[in-house]
Amino acid sequence: MSEVRKQVLAHMADVAKSAEDRGQDGIKAVMNTFPGTPMGVAVEAWCMADNQSQEEWWQSIEKAIDAEAVKSAALQVSQGEG
Repeated sequence: MSEVRKQVLAHMADVAKSAEDRGQDGIKAVMNTFPGTPMGVAVEAWCMADNQSQEEWWQSIEKAIDAEAVKSAALQVSQGEG
């Protein structure tokens, strides 16, 4: 994939993600912002945005689990169990 395509898709993905974050349809946002965009391209951009949202979700889960593990370990140490 050319660098230009990557950049265009990344920009479209940003549009899709912003729309989704506002509760709107990301694919429609891409197609409205970039008239004439083929559906497949809009879907590809939306998929990139969705992957980013999933990654952010996983990172928040991992941080929450890490924070809980640290709290648990600190509690165990403070109670002389560690």
